Amino acid sequence: MIAEGVESEEHVSYLRENKCFIGQGYLFSKPLPAAEIEHFFKKKLLKTSKNGKKAFIPVLKK
Repeated sequence: MIAEGVESEEHVSYLRENKCFIGQGYLFSKPLPAAEIEHFFKKKLLKTSKNGKKAFIPVLKK
């Protein structure tokens, strides 16, 4: 399940309580031009996993 329109910490709490750990919305970022999306993901959402590979992390688990 992916939540859309997450705008507050209260939304995040509700979603976590209901086993939803992936979402998007203004709480995380305003809409971005296509040219800025790659930079956003590299800066904000990519983490190095235990095996050394880059991987996306669920945004609501921050």
